[in-house]
Amino acid sequence: MRVVYVLASLALTVALLSGVGSYLLLTQLNLLSDRVAGLEESINRLSNRMETTVITTVTVTQIEAPSNLTAPEMVYQAVRDSVVMLRVTAVVETILGPSMVSKEGSGFIYDEDGRIITNYHVIEGAERIEVYFLDKSVAEAEIVGYDPYSDLAVIKLNSMGNMSLKPLALGGSSSLR
Repeated sequence: MRVVYVLASLALTVALLSGVGSYLLLTQLNLLSDRVAGLEESINRLSNRMETTVITTVTVTQIEAPSNLTAPEMVYQAVRDSVVMLRVTAVVETILGPSMVSKEGSGFIYDEDGRIITNYHVIEGAERIEVYFLDKSVAEAEIVGYDPYSDLAVIKLNSMGNMSLKPLALGGSSSLR
C-alpha cells in the first residue's frame, strides 16, 4: 500500500510539474513571440527610412573673369557680394571690471532671410552688431545662436529694408579634387 501511495504521490508531482512546466514554456513562447513582432516592426521602420531618398542640389556659379586674374582673385570675384564686415560693440571683463570694446570681424551671408555665419569670438559679449556690405550699406543684427567650442556663430539682420542679399553658394566636399 505504501508503494502505491509513493507512486501516486510521484505521479501527482510529475503531473503538477508538467503543468507548471507547460505554463512556463507557454509564457516564454509568448514573450519570445512579442519580441519577434517588435523586431519585425523595427526592421520595417528601418526599411522605410532606407527607402527615403534625400536629394541635395548644389548650385555652381560660373563667372566670366578676365584671363589675367589669379586663382585668389577669381575666388574673390565669385564671393565678394556674399562677404560682410562686422563691427561689434561688446562688454569684456578686465582686471578693473567690465569694459566696452569695439571689435571687427567678417562673416558671410548664409540665406536670403538675413542669416549670417561668423566666428563666435567676433560676437562674444556683443551689445551691438553692425553689418557692413560691399555696397556700403549698413544694417544691425542680433545673435541667433553660437557654439564657442567650434568658434561659430549665427546672427540675423534686424531689418533688411529693400536689400537684395546674395547668399554664399556652399559646395560639398564630395566634389573636391
